Amino acid sequence: MSGYMAKWRINLVLIFIFLFGATVIGRLIYIQIIRHDYYRAQAFGQQKLIIPEKGERGRIFFSQGQILATNKKEIFLHINPREIEKKEETALILSELAFRKNKAR
Repeated sequence: MSGYMAKWRINLVLIFIFLFGATVIGRLIYIQIIRHDYYRAQAFGQQKLIIPEKGERGRIFFSQGQILATNKKEIFLHINPREIEKKEETALILSELAFRKNKAR
């Protein structure tokens, strides 16, 4: 009788492990295949988020009063090549703008 009970317990544990694995795999299939478009839109929405600067940060000084670090305003531009239709024209315009900015410094 004890051999039967041991096999029954082992089978029960194996069934729970199988069900747990099947649940995890099912959830992965649901998220990665079925809900793919939803999560892709969520990711793109996070990438295109623009957060305005709240204010200027302070300077950092040496103990003698000399400036160690200060603020410098810069323009940040991020371009996704997949979203550009006229790539050559856009590259020319951006290179002209960058050249003018560097020349003005």
